[in-house]
Amino acid sequence: MQDEFVRPDFWNRVKNRIRSRKQPQWDCLLEHDASGIKVTQSWCDGTVRTLTADWKEISKAIAHKRDCWATDLICISFYCQDGGFGIDEEMRGWKSLIEQLPRYLPGCKPESEWWLAVAFPAFVENALLIYGRV
Repeated sequence: MQDEFVRPDFWNRVKNRIRSRKQPQWDCLLEHDASGIKVTQSWCDGTVRTLTADWKEISKAIAHKRDCWATDLICISFYCQDGGFGIDEEMRGWKSLIEQLPRYLPGCKPESEWWLAVAFPAFVENALLIYGRV
């Protein structure tokens, strides 16, 4: 797993934040292919964090839900030997990644087998192991 963090200097972050007052405060993009996953988080102040992981590095994936007070957020946490990272359903690229996960991670449960168990009942974490390397 590789984690890269780029942050502009203080005054440029302040200027960028003022310019983006009416824009979303951050954006996240999930990119994936047969070799791995790339998660790029961009904040309105110009800060960018990019995390990449090869599928062969991932030892476990857990689907769960976060209680966001008025709604729930479906998430997947991926675990590697040197750490872990999470993704959620509001990130761009979520749907295409979820459809391809069983192909990328042989033995991973398809969405049809875990989504309802994680989504209901509401406001409960409902963590479920969807992939585990033996």
